[in-house]
Amino acid sequence: MNSSLQSILRAREERWELRQGLVKEHRKPLLSLSMVIPGPDKNIPGMLDGFIALLRAVEASLGDRVLQTSQVYGEDGSSRHWVVDMAPGDLKALSIGIEEGHPLGRLADLDVLDETGEPLGRADIGYPPRVCLLCDKPAKVCGAARSHSLEELILGVRSILSGFTDI
Repeated sequence: MNSSLQSILRAREERWELRQGLVKEHRKPLLSLSMVIPGPDKNIPGMLDGFIALLRAVEASLGDRVLQTSQVYGEDGSSRHWVVDMAPGDLKALSIGIEEGHPLGRLADLDVLDETGEPLGRADIGYPPRVCLLCDKPAKVCGAARSHSLEELILGVRSILSGFTDI
C-alpha cells in the first residue's frame, strides 16, 4: 500500500474517532460533511470553494439546532461535523435534501450518526440508494463493479464544480 493511500486511510480513521467522541460526549446525533472526490488528490481546483458552499447550505438548514462544530483538514479532504439537537431520521432527511437538491449535492457526503454513534443510512428512513456521479445506477453498484475509470470520475467531479456559478 502506498504512503498516500495509507495517509488517507489513517485520516479517515481519525475522522471516525473524532465523530464517535463528539457523539459520546454530547449523546446527540452528528452530521458530517465531506466531499466525494475520487482518487488520491482530495484538493482539486474548486473543491474548497464547493466545500464552503455546501457547508453554508448545511448551516442554513440546521439553524440554531447546532450544539457544537468541529472542522478537520486531513489527507482525506476537508470535513465539518455538527452535533445537532434533532431527531436522527429528520437529520438524515435534511441531509438527503441537500445531497439531492443543491447544485453541488452530488459531491456532498453527508453522514449521520445517531445518538449512540451508529450510522443512519438512506434505507433506514425509506430512501433509495445514492446514484452514481456519472450514471443513474446506484453508486455502490458502479463502485463495486468499477464501471467508470478514475479519470472519468475526476472529469465528472470537475464538471460539477465548474458548472456551479455561485462559487
